[in-house]
Amino acid sequence: MLPLSRTIPKRPRNSEKAALPTPSNAGAPTKRHFRSLHLAFFLLIAIVSLLSRRYWPWREILLSVDGQPLSVVSYEKRVDDILREAGVDVRKEDRIDPPIHRRVGSELHIAVKRSVPVTVFADGGTKVFYTTAETLGQVLEEAKLSLKHMDVLFRNGVPASPQEVMLPNRKDGRSLAYQAPPADAARLSAPLPAAPSRGRDSLPPRPVVPAELMVERAVPVYVNDSGLFSAIYTTKSKLGEALQAGDVKINPGDKIYPSLDSPVEAERWVYITRSKGMTIEVDGKKLNLRTLQKLVKDVLGENGIALAPMDIIAPPIDSRVLDKMAVKITRVNEVVEAHERSIPHNSYRRADPKQEIDTPDRVAQAGSDGLLKWTERVRYENGREVKRVQEKEWVDREPKDNIVTYGTGIVIRDLQTPDGTVQYWRKIRVYATWYDARQGGKTRDDPWYGKTRLGLEAKKGVAAVDPSVIPFWTKMYVPGYGIAVVGDTGGAIKGRWIDLAFAEDEPKTWGTKWTDIYLLTPAPDLSQIRLELPDYP
Repeated sequence: MLPLSRTIPKRPRNSEKAALPTPSNAGAPTKRHFRSLHLAFFLLIAIVSLLSRRYWPWREILLSVDGQPLSVVSYEKRVDDILREAGVDVRKEDRIDPPIHRRVGSELHIAVKRSVPVTVFADGGTKVFYTTAETLGQVLEEAKLSLKHMDVLFRNGVPASPQEVMLPNRKDGRSLAYQAPPADAARLSAPLPAAPSRGRDSLPPRPVVPAELMVERAVPVYVNDSGLFSAIYTTKSKLGEALQAGDVKINPGDKIYPSLDSPVEAERWVYITRSKGMTIEVDGKKLNLRTLQKLVKDVLGENGIALAPMDIIAPPIDSRVLDKMAVKITRVNEVVEAHERSIPHNSYRRADPKQEIDTPDRVAQAGSDGLLKWTERVRYENGREVKRVQEKEWVDREPKDNIVTYGTGIVIRDLQTPDGTVQYWRKIRVYATWYDARQGGKTRDDPWYGKTRLGLEAKKGVAAVDPSVIPFWTKMYVPGYGIAVVGDTGGAIKGRWIDLAFAEDEPKTWGTKWTDIYLLTPAPDLSQIRLELPDYP
């Protein structure tokens, strides 16, 4: 963009060239003459252009304002005139390179870093000035201030670091860095940076937002930590916050004087009595505690843990408390358990000659179980049984035998029959069937065909029985059959089953049925009598 104060000569346009006469008669210029005039005109224009570049003083200057490059065309020689012509307002605190009263040489570069207002509060005073410092630390150096250990720097009420830039770029977050012109040795070979815009309309606005910096001084606080001395510097208002910021760890149970809510005062002494950490394993729980007590028993009382007389504690209850001590309490109790069990009674059957045979058993003495008692002492540790000892045992009630009598007495009775009176000594209920020689299981040519087990002829008057129930040769009376003698047996004849014999040619007047039979006198010896008859068939 050209300055408004001067005008650069322009090249004539094609439309401004002199109009040539059109050959309308014989005296008009020829085409060759017309081409010569055009050639002379263009030659004149080239000479004028060369002379203007040699003697006219306008130049293109690269101007950097707060890091933003601008391309300016000017006839001026001095830096201040070029800046004024470009519309750049400057203050005495601004940094300009080359200096503002210097003439611009062949380098054609001007860098401007504009100052910004800043207010610094520190040590009870206030300083207001303009600065071109890049970082907050450089601003403090200009204000002749330094940060001591644990001092805090605030920018506009927010904690800041001295390494932070003073004025970040609004676009890329970086500082509006001052860009000095290139050295003379490299200025001819170094290409100009790209200048995307020209003229004062593209100038960045001067930063006018003031910055407020405040330095909060840390004060010393002295700590007596159970005999260990240290000092911390802090800007906190509360003592608890100061100790935390100074990496002084406070454990639950520690004793602090003055309290953590106390205000921080310079050179104040803080006294810390450290609690000791310990674990107590009791009642199925593991308690993590911190305490200021000296003895284990005092710690138990402080936490409401009571010991029973038989409880076991390790280490002993009178031990001194050590840091990271582990205490284990085993709950012990003993109980006496009473036990009892029954003593089974015995049962006996006894023959009674006064009681008739085959009569129901009689209970001569009702039996009852006895009772055995004993006690045991049981030891429990933490609810788990660890030992059991029997203390004493006694019979609280003796068992009583159960005695049942059965009859062995033989009673002779008369029985009236169609054949006359008979005497019998036993009546038995039996299942009665019949058979003849054909059911004997032998062929007719067999010598034993039609013979019984005792060699008797199989005919009426012979009965087959189970000899373990009724002995051989026993006489019996069977109602409806008559008198028979036990002279045969059979593989299927068991228990209370008798089989009555008939001759082959005899009429079979017997039907299968249950009936009573009577064993006739004389009665055999008691040793040969089966007193308990089977229930089958």
